[in-house]
Amino acid sequence: MSWRFCHAFPGWEEWKNRLRLGMGCRIDIQRDPRVITVQTENLGISIRSEISIHDFDGEVYAALTGDQCTITEIRIARCPGGA
Repeated sequence: MSWRFCHAFPGWEEWKNRLRLGMGCRIDIQRDPRVITVQTENLGISIRSEISIHDFDGEVYAALTGDQCTITEIRIARCPGGA
């Protein structure tokens, strides 16, 4: 996993305050034949994770949990050319 601050990062206190108020979030999940990439960016923090798959050609599923937040208005879109 890697992360970085973007120019829009407002500082930790402002970041926490704005998250407490609630906000939209977009998570992109892509699969190449042997690598799953998950990435998101919000309020100036970009997070990217790559997971290697060995000896598995089946379906891969993702789960969202709301153990520390409320998840509403979930939208799932398949990218053009995606499997």
